[in-house]
Amino acid sequence: MLKHLIQGLRILNAVPIDPLNIPLISIAKNNSFVPTLAFNCTNVTFEGWKDAVVLRSEINPKDNDFHMVIKIPRYVMRCLYDVTGSIVGIPLEGSGNLTSIFYNFTNDMHLRGHQKGRNGQEFLVIDDFVQKSLIDQVHFNLSNVFNDANRTEITNRLLNLNSKAVVQAGIGIIDHVWGRIHGGLMQKIFDKVPYRAMFPDLDSAPTAVDDKDEEER
Repeated sequence: MLKHLIQGLRILNAVPIDPLNIPLISIAKNNSFVPTLAFNCTNVTFEGWKDAVVLRSEINPKDNDFHMVIKIPRYVMRCLYDVTGSIVGIPLEGSGNLTSIFYNFTNDMHLRGHQKGRNGQEFLVIDDFVQKSLIDQVHFNLSNVFNDANRTEITNRLLNLNSKAVVQAGIGIIDHVWGRIHGGLMQKIFDKVPYRAMFPDLDSAPTAVDDKDEEER
């Protein structure tokens, strides 16, 4: 599954995720994670998955249950940002370029689902996807904060001096965003690859409910 995510599946029109391109990441003010902060990131690019290492993998296809822990040594995010508000007491205002480098970014991903019949084959539908992240260190570089070069330098310095506190405050946003991204990517693969093609040694799988049968109910 990880190989498919990183390299893509050309025959299924699933693109590689390194680099991974996301058009927009948006968090509104008064959100439940960091209510003092609102931001939009556009033209987002992530790089580093090619060096990912699987630390732990618990695959239980009979129960449609998968748990993976993956570490990315150096994960780079680049985007155009627009931010207003504050985090850990550091005021933020402006728009420009943002580069964030996450070191030893550990992704603990756990998904559960159910099989659903389609055209005589079974496909997995994800019911629950939980993402938990652990980050050793992060380095931020924002341009054009408060439209002032001096304040930009000071803000970057403050963010990096307090990077652990910034990550701790923002970990809810990180888990939420990455949960949606990773869960969505995996669902695209499960939508295209029949379950038994993915797990050919599966002795017996739970009975799948066909779309038509479900509609009749």
